[in-house]
Amino acid sequence: MGPDCGPLSSKRGLVLTFEGMYCLTNRILDIVFRTKTVNLGVHLVNETGKAYRQVRDVEEHVPYPYYNAADHRHDIMLLHTASFWTSTMILLYLHSGDCAEIIGGKEVKPHSLPYMALLEDNKGNKMCGGILIHQQWVLTAAHCTDINRVFLGVHSIKQEEKETRQVCKVKGRVPHPCYDPEFKVNDIMLLKLDKKVKPTKAVRPLALPVPVPDVQAGTPCSVSGWGATENKAKTMSDVLKSTNVTVIDRRKCNSADYYNMTPIITYSMLCAGSVDKTRVDSCQGDSGGPLVCGGELRGVVSFGTKCGIKTKPGVYTLISKMYLDWINKTMRKSLID
Repeated sequence: MGPDCGPLSSKRGLVLTFEGMYCLTNRILDIVFRTKTVNLGVHLVNETGKAYRQVRDVEEHVPYPYYNAADHRHDIMLLHTASFWTSTMILLYLHSGDCAEIIGGKEVKPHSLPYMALLEDNKGNKMCGGILIHQQWVLTAAHCTDINRVFLGVHSIKQEEKETRQVCKVKGRVPHPCYDPEFKVNDIMLLKLDKKVKPTKAVRPLALPVPVPDVQAGTPCSVSGWGATENKAKTMSDVLKSTNVTVIDRRKCNSADYYNMTPIITYSMLCAGSVDKTRVDSCQGDSGGPLVCGGELRGVVSFGTKCGIKTKPGVYTLISKMYLDWINKTMRKSLID
């Protein structure tokens, strides 16, 4: 497989390649597919050491049936290898140290974001953010596990805020059925509260957006949360903060200088961070919080590698029509049940 066609090993005997159809149709890389081989376990293309390298013949190319050559949407393909490979730490390695964290943010006006939810696990740890989208439903990230209570009407974690705060227990957790923690796809979850919240100036749902095909690179957005304010900070911010970020092109996010396709930033995700020397980002504790663009909810904080690093921007689950359909169907089904 050529150096411009980055693969991601998924199952033994199958290779998932981003920009797959581009690779298949690009004349420059035509020789790659005449030889029909895949090199795995490679770090340097020209390295001579072969201790970890495994070469497998490609038996079949399986492009996604809805690939669009005009704009390269759904640009993904499976390669079926003629034989299995041997799983090793090198072949299956994904970056560690992931975080989903507000760097470079400012304290917001108290209760100016009344849809913000603070999530607590069954050990009493405040660990994630969320978005109130209905009087009895909160949207968050699927990797925010073991959530037991939801706090609404919160500005300061340390203050009691008796006049504004509402606390609900979690009646049900509904992670997306296709959530994959290894490849970080479909990182989205619904939490059903044990009771309906009382709408106030400090507690109010954020309306679900009208679906759009995508959010264009260069779009200004904001992300909010109580997450860490420094890369190495171990504690969350006491007060709710927000920062401005800019959507970054997926191809740039998947490039060698950025995430290098580990993991692949897919069309169900958004990259957003700083495009200049300013350090802005989401950080630890912001997971599940909202990415708002033009006043509309467009993403849910998912992950990153370190925080406030320009080449490792925050990654968000894009609130696409597919997810909106799942959200609405889940809430309707629950009301019927």
